[in-house]
Amino acid sequence: MRVSDMNNDSVLRRSEHAVHRIVDGEAVIVEPNKGLVNVVNDSGTRIWELLDGQRTVGAIAESIEREFDVPAETALADALEFLRDCAEKGLVV
Repeated sequence: MRVSDMNNDSVLRRSEHAVHRIVDGEAVIVEPNKGLVNVVNDSGTRIWELLDGQRTVGAIAESIEREFDVPAETALADALEFLRDCAEKGLVV
């Protein structure tokens, strides 16, 4: 799937090459093959935790909406932005 084709029905999972650790509520995501280190905020961390290869982007956004008490449109837009960025970096497939 192309990053531009990602939508609320897309199902994604973490790349098998990406490893992470939660430190003080923030995920530190490392892609050693690319020498990439990403530190993400609390909502990005939660999105990362929800990436299981079974949930749709829309389902992840619904969780973010409930857990962070944000409007549905904001949760979906933020989830898509985060996941597109991750996809461009090779962290999700």
